[in-house]
Amino acid sequence: MASPPALQSYAASFQEVLQQMEGSTAPGPAEVKAWARQALEDERAGGPDAHVAFAHGSLGLLAGHTSYMEGYAVLMSLPFGVAVALQASEKAAVRLRHTNDDRRWTWDPKTTQAADAALPTWVRVVRESLRRAGLTRPAEVVVASAMPPACIDARLSALSVATIRAYHGFASHAPAPNVETVAQWARSVISTCTGVPYSSAYPLAVHAADPPGLTLVDTSKADYLPLPAPPADELRWGLITTSRAPVRPPAHHNDQHERAIDALRALNRTPYGPLTSFSQMKHRDLDQALELLDPVHRPVARHLVSENRRVARLVRAVQTHDWQLLGTLLMMSHHSLCDEWAGTNAVVDFIVDAVADRATDGMFGACLTGRGQAVLLVGRSLALHRCLNEITDDLDAAFGLDAQPLVL
Repeated sequence: MASPPALQSYAASFQEVLQQMEGSTAPGPAEVKAWARQALEDERAGGPDAHVAFAHGSLGLLAGHTSYMEGYAVLMSLPFGVAVALQASEKAAVRLRHTNDDRRWTWDPKTTQAADAALPTWVRVVRESLRRAGLTRPAEVVVASAMPPACIDARLSALSVATIRAYHGFASHAPAPNVETVAQWARSVISTCTGVPYSSAYPLAVHAADPPGLTLVDTSKADYLPLPAPPADELRWGLITTSRAPVRPPAHHNDQHERAIDALRALNRTPYGPLTSFSQMKHRDLDQALELLDPVHRPVARHLVSENRRVARLVRAVQTHDWQLLGTLLMMSHHSLCDEWAGTNAVVDFIVDAVADRATDGMFGACLTGRGQAVLLVGRSLALHRCLNEITDDLDAAFGLDAQPLVL
């Protein structure tokens, strides 16, 4: 029998795109909740019904700056996330496990536990979230996640919110807290457990999640507004993750937080004060205000004022389907993060520069999303597919990294 004719290059490329899109479809809420429920049933071998809650992950497009000073942020809801199953136990302790880990962690729910840096961060987040929510009796707890580990902020915020939701299904006698309270609990929990300042934009976006939509958040008012998702036939999102480790150590984030506070105090000694946040600074006044600041404060003020301004422009770009502008704003944010904030590293810069080099091929832009080594890419479908594969190969050649690409 004769072999079938070879596909033309463009047809083969399009076929690969479709296969990658289908193959990268992550497990949805029902499947992840089923993982957690089944694991809990295996653990308990019967008993009362489990209470299972789910929270979508939300990636920051322009959000990281709100961890240092209140302001505006835009985040993207993911179709996948984290599930937490909770069930009453006859034992004397709370027992926790993850579906991807055979280990067990236990603690006394009636005793305040000191922070234990030896515990995995996710264990500390679950334990502290349950304590804040009010758990005082023994329970079996199981976590299931479809979140990439490198998406640190998105993963931990979904984990904390899902844990709090599971508890309030478990403790039906307790009134469920409002959205603002849950967001502040999650923010405090994650900041405590990671040792770095953290933004309420992530848990607020988790609550508002409507994949594949975007969410505009005002952290100063704990307010949020859904934005329409860019049409998939006009652009596609991709993600490249290279490591589970944060891009920068906790000391960097704490130092930057202090620098932000000092810079705002300095700005408030000028005619442009008083301000409670850089988001209140009018962008048209920025250059004149910077002239009045000590040079040490200028990069911090420029970055934080400009990021809030870029949020407003990004919202406009989404509303007008101006994807070139959207990509440009993400690239501008990245370069500000690199030059003004010292918040990137060589691998992240390599990925973003590689995307910039492919602008004429249909790529719009890229940016670091959160504190982990996860870079968000945006472009047209065929261009995104090629870009993900080529950059993954280039990272292996340049750094010896086994990068993981994902079409969102």
